Amino acid sequence: MISIIDVHSHILPGIDDGAENIEVSLEMAKRAIVNNIREMIVTPHFSFKYNCLEDIEVLKNEYYKFKTELKKINIPLKLFFGLEILYSDELLEYLKTEAFFGLNETKYLLIEFDFKVSGELIIMALAKIKALGYFPILAHPERYHAIWNNFDVIVCLAEEDILFQCNCGSLIGHFGYRAKKVVKEMLRFGYVNMFGSDCHDLETRNLEILDVYYYLESLYGIDYCKKVFYSNAKELLLEK
Repeated sequence: MISIIDVHSHILPGIDDGAENIEVSLEMAKRAIVNNIREMIVTPHFSFKYNCLEDIEVLKNEYYKFKTELKKINIPLKLFFGLEILYSDELLEYLKTEAFFGLNETKYLLIEFDFKVSGELIIMALAKIKALGYFPILAHPERYHAIWNNFDVIVCLAEEDILFQCNCGSLIGHFGYRAKKVVKEMLRFGYVNMFGSDCHDLETRNLEILDVYYYLESLYGIDYCKKVFYSNAKELLLEK
């Protein structure tokens, strides 16, 4: 059994729709350790349409405070800072004029969209971000309605070297049968680059990753699991 890197989490206390308070955050961290997660990128929601750059500093301060709390009670979870960025025209305009750093201060940006956007918009938007010198990672592609209806969107994005981060919960039905069907199809064709918990709480959006890990190991073997749960994230995001 390998250590796991969780590349998508909402564990910071009192931020967006993630952990409600510090007690929940610390319990989530303990659950992460039980599930063999040893490294985690915190990815609070951010939008250039609704937030300002000063908000990033606020988020970073909460990140540093939470790291201190983990150290106080000896929870061996190593954290890195990132954002889950909602796509908007404002994001593109900013990237055209200013340098921006994404996951763990790399050029990899975890990008999400409104779940009902068109496939054409997803393809166009990620191509524009890539053309500006960034490496977009599409968050939970299996949850977008356009991809439910047209898997060719995934094929087109993969041909352009767009990376995909899928949610563990999707594979066990937490987001409905359509999301489950898409992620299974992505696995069949080798399109999944990373799995993440996308954890928000201790109940419905939790850190129970091991069941998914063991299920995938039984189907694809330990080497594949090492790639999508650890080494891809380690090489791209953490080994700068």
